[in-house]
Amino acid sequence: KTLEQAVVAPLRDFFGRNNAWLILLLIVLYKLGDAFAMSLTTTFLIRGVGFDAGEVGVVNKTLGLLATIVGALYGGILMQRLSLFRALLIFGILQGASNAGYWLLSITDKHLYSMGAAVFFENLCGGMGTSAFVALLMTLCNKSFSATQFALLSALSAVGRVYVGPVAGWFVEAHGWSTFYLFSVAAAVPGLILLLVCRQTLEYTRVNDNFISRTEYPAGYAFAMWTLAAGVSLLAVWLLLLTMDALDLTHFSFLPALLEVGVLVALSGVVLGGLLDYLALRKTHLT
Repeated sequence: KTLEQAVVAPLRDFFGRNNAWLILLLIVLYKLGDAFAMSLTTTFLIRGVGFDAGEVGVVNKTLGLLATIVGALYGGILMQRLSLFRALLIFGILQGASNAGYWLLSITDKHLYSMGAAVFFENLCGGMGTSAFVALLMTLCNKSFSATQFALLSALSAVGRVYVGPVAGWFVEAHGWSTFYLFSVAAAVPGLILLLVCRQTLEYTRVNDNFISRTEYPAGYAFAMWTLAAGVSLLAVWLLLLTMDALDLTHFSFLPALLEVGVLVALSGVVLGGLLDYLALRKTHLT
């Protein structure tokens, strides 16, 4: 395949939909609360609660893995009876609420059974959410470009998991474990709100096996795309200069500022695109 067929055409197809930017935000935010809770689980159980490493290894890794598998399988069974939207909504609420188990651990006395219950329930609900989330990614892929689009969306879904770690560590240092896990519950809410906003188009795609093309605000979308491209370019330059700095080839004092500007510009493009999607959806009459 040519570069046009393998990369450009799938991206053009995806960003030609009337909810593309909202979908990108949904993919990043849907499991954000779960990502926050899981990012520091081992550290919390050992340093925050006081369990020893052996206990945490057996319960958190072994029981947690089993619960995730059971949750994914059970979620798949339930999805045979639920629409994609209802599954995403119910499982999303459960995976967000399950983080409260760690909050209870942070404010109660240490007990092995309470740790096991919190770990099992959180991973069970997380597995259910993952099963619905994978079904969402598959639904969003055009059959003509399924490989490229699934790879793009899967990679994008990892953004939250990768970058919450440093933020989570800072949050715990500043506010403590109990507030952190309450925040992880709240962090699940934006994804659920975006899911509600995207409900009509998701149901349309499920029923009609087709996507709604974008017809509104072409100039605004072009500006959003160029803004995102500019932000990504700044981040690429930052990464290159950071690598050179790490190799002691040269030193740049402006790297932190460049990172902040790149992130701000990229986020501005995504938020603008999401806002235009929302306005376009309000003008769309689905049949």
